[in-house]
Amino acid sequence: MTNDSLQAIKRYCHNLSLLSLEGCVRITDVGLLNLLDPSPPPTSSALSPSRAGGGGPSKLRVLNLSGCSQFSDVILAKIAACCPELE
Repeated sequence: MTNDSLQAIKRYCHNLSLLSLEGCVRITDVGLLNLLDPSPPPTSSALSPSRAGGGGPSKLRVLNLSGCSQFSDVILAKIAACCPELE
């Protein structure tokens, strides 16, 4: 799993409620910030904006980051602010 993988998750899984990134050591602050950004991801020519989904996963209730070592503690506050449904 990489930062690019998170971009694909954002694009195609806009109703996501659980995401486990356990042990994904190639995920960084940049990838998490892009995932959580409320603006919609860029669309490809194959998808119209209405079919591409929304922005960050506002319905996310569970996020497992165990073993992810490439992001800073600052990102945790941003995650809490972007995902109000987190348990």
